[in-house]
Amino acid sequence: MYYSIRLLYLVFIDYFNGFKQIIIQHAKATNIEILVLGFLGLLGLVSGYYFRDVFIGLGSNYFNFSISFLPNS
Repeated sequence: MYYSIRLLYLVFIDYFNGFKQIIIQHAKATNIEILVLGFLGLLGLVSGYYFRDVFIGLGSNYFNFSISFLPNS
């Protein structure tokens, strides 16, 4: 617990002690990196859609009650 709180403090609250130029240099993403990550994200979405039955079971009614509707009066 101590290390988790310490990590959150150092990342989000504490003053940064490094050089700004190094952070700016490493924060830039090239177009090829954006293209590859976008392609992998798209593959992840498509494979998650098609293989959801493998993870929750074939014919499962797990998602039937994910959206609730109000009863008609």
